[in-house]
Amino acid sequence: MSDLRESSRSHIFFLASVFAALIILSAPCRHSEASVVAYLEEFTYATEGGGYTVHNLSSRAGTSWKAGVPGEIGQCPSRPPRGATYGWPYSWGTAQNAVGYGNVITGSHYRYEHSYVQSPRIDLSAYSGSTPILSWTHFLRMNRSNYGYVEVSANDGFSWSEAYLGIGRATSTWVHQAPVVLSENFATSRFRVRFRMYGYNSSSATTYNQEYGFYFDNVSVEIPDINQTPTILPSVEDGSTLTWPDGGMPQETTVVTNMSDGRKVSLTVPADTQMFKSGQAFSGAFQGPYDYTDWYYAEDYGFENYDDIVDLTTFLIGDEYDPMTFSKGVRLVMHGQALKQVGWSDLDEFHPITTMLPADDGALLDALGVEDGYLYLDANGDGVIDETDDLVVWTKHFTYFATYTPEPTTMSLLALGGLAVLRRRRRQ
Repeated sequence: MSDLRESSRSHIFFLASVFAALIILSAPCRHSEASVVAYLEEFTYATEGGGYTVHNLSSRAGTSWKAGVPGEIGQCPSRPPRGATYGWPYSWGTAQNAVGYGNVITGSHYRYEHSYVQSPRIDLSAYSGSTPILSWTHFLRMNRSNYGYVEVSANDGFSWSEAYLGIGRATSTWVHQAPVVLSENFATSRFRVRFRMYGYNSSSATTYNQEYGFYFDNVSVEIPDINQTPTILPSVEDGSTLTWPDGGMPQETTVVTNMSDGRKVSLTVPADTQMFKSGQAFSGAFQGPYDYTDWYYAEDYGFENYDDIVDLTTFLIGDEYDPMTFSKGVRLVMHGQALKQVGWSDLDEFHPITTMLPADDGALLDALGVEDGYLYLDANGDGVIDETDDLVVWTKHFTYFATYTPEPTTMSLLALGGLAVLRRRRRQ
């Protein structure tokens, strides 16, 4: 009887195993976290610098970035530990010394250096709707007042979103950065990545404080089988620098700025728009929306009845001193500020924007006879329209913009059986 039971158990176990195997075989394959390598640059002998380019953001210092074989830096080891899996033998690094024999790079960055190395254009448009995953290897060891950034752009470098920030002695060896999941908005034909260093001081020459600077290698973009939750969105922070491309804006581009007080301001530039600075064709860096609400009073912007202005919020965009204008109307959206008044100022005179547009269309500036901004600035050279909760301005120039509510300086109301006097809150 016991033999029969054992035989039955064996048959049941065998059938259960076969059934489980059939379930596994018939189940769909488990997706890997990143199944497609869309881009990989290891900076080998064949690719050297990989087509990356160096750019300077400071007038106080030069650029130290070079592509080569990391060599001895002061009394530190001959090079940070590396291996064949790290894309031997080239890397990019802040190495101010002349390139040595065998393309060896040594030294660190310059004092007050603010510069970056930018990738060539990376076409991710074939993966539209996917969440790209960026990874790289870096060695970041500087004085504590210096910063290393890794930033990404969905629009050819017009705006950059921060993917990584390292401060001072962030690493003591080569580190493969944990993959960063980007929003699907970065899966465009104009994706770029850059490595930027911002230095207040050069690395010390003392034995105890010899620093490498900022090196990077093995840049890759992978596309997951299943979209991941993005950690990096295509927005910039208050006061970020934007970069106008050579030859004008090739296609419509939008940038969302997160202002310091939680507001959002969006800028949309139509395709084939040209920018002018002081009347001359312009390309290069300029100031993105920068919150100035707490910098000046209403009278500083040239309001005639400045005591009647409440709920004032302001921001600068463009250049504080030289007028920046456009061949086409560009769109500014002050999110959540519908129904407020709006205007612009040159810090001498305030110009309310009173032209109400019948539709959210910058071409109406021309249809209404508004002069092109690069010919001259006109107080009527702007139009405004409310879109749901947002205040939309179409303009052909950059300057200080302000939203506000006109209201008497003091007002009385009867509340809780008493008289309360409400006054405009002033900055201390």
